Amino acid sequence: MIMPDIKGLNLRNLDLDTIPAKAFYTTISNNKRIILPKTLKHLADSALCPVPREISEMDLIFELTSPTFPTLGKDVYAEKLEDQDYATMPIIVPSADNEAFRYNDNGDILYSADGTIAYYCNNGYEIAEGTRIINGGFMENGQIQGNFYIYATVDSIGDRAFANVIYLEDTGYYVETMTCYAPNPPKLGKDVFLNSIIYNMPVYVPSKSYDIYKTTEVWKDFEL
Repeated sequence: MIMPDIKGLNLRNLDLDTIPAKAFYTTISNNKRIILPKTLKHLADSALCPVPREISEMDLIFELTSPTFPTLGKDVYAEKLEDQDYATMPIIVPSADNEAFRYNDNGDILYSADGTIAYYCNNGYEIAEGTRIINGGFMENGQIQGNFYIYATVDSIGDRAFANVIYLEDTGYYVETMTCYAPNPPKLGKDVFLNSIIYNMPVYVPSKSYDIYKTTEVWKDFEL
């Protein structure tokens, strides 16, 4: 209720380890900056989730000051979208003095400083080579366009990383295929592709690994 009346919120030095469910659930965001606590450990269900909107508006900006990325509940960044809704994903940036994280060149995927963990996707989907772990909730309830690639270095994908992903329909581009270059099927958490459009995509895998994918849980359910 206070969101329309504030320009920002600095929680940096607050002794708080959890952002509760729907803490910032509002239609009024207008590029407000929320500085998250250094002691942050967990984001509860829909913790950073604004209300879905029919058009694009300025989104909330969350500044990450903690040295580790928090654990996640469900639907932390956005709700499951209907066709008329716009994916109002929040913007998450590391604070200027936080050396634990960095963004890719396009500014749409948040990585660990060494580039091995992809934590959060702000409507991008070009996961860089060298990534080992795709974090849980990475693109949950987001939108995607174009072909999708998982590079050979990826060895695990966390809970609900691609749950409820839909097409970004108004661009005129549609997801055609997913290519997974990993010689061994990446280990999957719970509900990684739950209700995701990715389940409808043909998936290309290395020819020498085809039989392994074909006998691995979840991966075997794709059109390989």
